[in-house]
Amino acid sequence: MRPQTIRLLYVDDEPDLLHLVRTTLEDEPEIEVMTAGSADEALTLLDREGADVILSDYSMPRKNGLVLLSEVRRRHGEIPFVLFTGRGSEEVVIEALNGRADLFIRKQPDVGALLIDLIPQLQSMVARSRAEAARTRFEARYRAVFEHSGRGLVLYDLARGETEANATARALLGSGLEELPLEDLAGRLEPSERARFLTLVDAVTAGAPSASGRFLHGNGEETTVYLVLRAPAPDLLILSVEDVNEREALEARTEEMERTLEILGSALRQQIERRTLVIRGLAERLSRSLPDRRDLALLERILVANEEIRSTVAFALRHQGQTEGPILYRPLLPIVRRAARTAGMTRDAYDADCPGVSVSSDAWLERVLHQLFADAVRTGAGKIRLTASVEDRDLIIRFEERRLDGAEDFEADGAREGLRALREILADCPMTIQEHGIAGGRQFELCVPAGGFRSGNGA
Repeated sequence: MRPQTIRLLYVDDEPDLLHLVRTTLEDEPEIEVMTAGSADEALTLLDREGADVILSDYSMPRKNGLVLLSEVRRRHGEIPFVLFTGRGSEEVVIEALNGRADLFIRKQPDVGALLIDLIPQLQSMVARSRAEAARTRFEARYRAVFEHSGRGLVLYDLARGETEANATARALLGSGLEELPLEDLAGRLEPSERARFLTLVDAVTAGAPSASGRFLHGNGEETTVYLVLRAPAPDLLILSVEDVNEREALEARTEEMERTLEILGSALRQQIERRTLVIRGLAERLSRSLPDRRDLALLERILVANEEIRSTVAFALRHQGQTEGPILYRPLLPIVRRAARTAGMTRDAYDADCPGVSVSSDAWLERVLHQLFADAVRTGAGKIRLTASVEDRDLIIRFEERRLDGAEDFEADGAREGLRALREILADCPMTIQEHGIAGGRQFELCVPAGGFRSGNGA
């Protein structure tokens, strides 16, 4: 595998040396050279470009190499740093090492040859630096997961004899867990629970991948903890701890909130229905005193929008509590009738010829049919016929709507908008829909694939 490119920053106040270093290393495919004529220029370049390793002359005006080293350590951490000097002062060497320089080298007349010889050392320093940075990132992620997992965790490294516990585990089982062998943890439980906990430990240490149980804490507060002991690797055990009382209290609060939301949803539906009825009544009264046909058309659009709001809210509230569960098959005809009813369509305004077939994903299907009926009301359809038949192992539901006046133009733009909405509804569902133009109307074919329906009307 080709080694990663090393970004090398060379800092020197002598332009000839900067040029020499750049030209010497420019043919090295694994080295990318940047140069700076002063410590300040080097720091600006580091802030903007970064570097994998720094080579710096010691003797520079205003800020020498040791000052640069100090600034690099303060602002950029442990970037490998090599200090060049033309003098071998022992004080400079000591100060460089105290400043955490990685290497101290005396300049030689042939700086180019010195750099070529130095490349393997530079590669080794950069490799160590990158490995240390990767280890630091990994440890930071591990620490974040370990401390914020949402439950107590205790890690037992049996080979090293080390134990580590996060804050949640210490809060649930008490402090000092790091000094406590796993078997002695039984002492934190009620006396009657200790033998059962040791049985759990024996099972996992004997080869079982995991063991778990509910245990009464010995803190005198009737706290129940749920303990799961796992052995993910040889000589490594992980104990997870969860406060059962707190979890049950949370579940109770969640159920209470769901009941409250259901009550609020029901109240909201009633309020919306009352207000939409008031709007409908006011609009009908207003229509008797409006002679202008354009005003009447506008009022009719208001009535249709009012009905769409009412039917959409009614549908959403009826299905708000649905969750995924075992597959259930429900008769098709009641689904059609519910969808028509919530869209404001009366029973005598459509014909539905459905065979003895039941479908799953009924909430999806009812939502699509609801949208079809609502669009039919919005676009002024007068004749609606719905048929269903099994063709090539699929259930095909055809929804036909026609204009009473037989007009060929059927609000094509509005129809396309309705089709887009239907496809968005079915985006995460195996059912598909297609539109076909027919004389004076349009037809939608909804396909329920095999496995999504069955013959018969069983619930």
